[in-house]
Amino acid sequence: MSKHRIVAVTAAGRKVYLEILKSYILKDNFIAEWHLWDNCRQQSDREYIEQLAKQHPKIKIVKAFAATDGSNRSINQFYRTTIDPSTFYVKLDDDIVYMPEGFAAKFYDQAVKERGRYTYWSPLVVNNAICTWLLKYHSRVKINANVMASAACPHGWRSPVLAKELHSLFISALKEGREGNFCVPNFEIALARIASASLERIPPLGVTNSVHWMSMMRNGYRRCFHLWWVARDGY
Repeated sequence: MSKHRIVAVTAAGRKVYLEILKSYILKDNFIAEWHLWDNCRQQSDREYIEQLAKQHPKIKIVKAFAATDGSNRSINQFYRTTIDPSTFYVKLDDDIVYMPEGFAAKFYDQAVKERGRYTYWSPLVVNNAICTWLLKYHSRVKINANVMASAACPHGWRSPVLAKELHSLFISALKEGREGNFCVPNFEIALARIASASLERIPPLGVTNSVHWMSMMRNGYRRCFHLWWVARDGY
């Protein structure tokens, strides 16, 4: 039994990706609500998420406090809405295209177990610069590219060729029952900026607005990666 209400939050969004992600969120009964932060670039995408909210009671649209332009910078203002101390927030990028069954419950249990040791948690994200470095040096996946443990790695972050190859490897592994090749040990990262497709947070953390929250993400707070995977598109 969860001690917190589980809420997934996503900066929305692009219909082409949300069509995939919604299938995972809506079937997960452990997730009580899915908050779509309206950061749409296209009016057609905005109309799409509004239609989703009408069709599914689980989905809530969160409007911005100021104008948005679809950029990462305009996402920052939404973090101030994640302050309910009785809620466990799971942030998921809109371009996540795979999540294992029972992901939210398993991740929540791990976060509660380690509460007080870390500020936030992340799964192993296939197609993420830091996670690609972890895969290269701490898994059985063979990666020839010269990747660095940096969110701005020119290969791990910027290479569409590498992203496509990782997707193909992961899909093949799933089909053949070899997803264990993508396992890495739980891993701590500190004193670094992390770009994340998925993270989890149990408030309160002493933050009252998005500026402080983003500073915590970037400056010296510990994050733990765990061996549950999500895969994201976006290459």
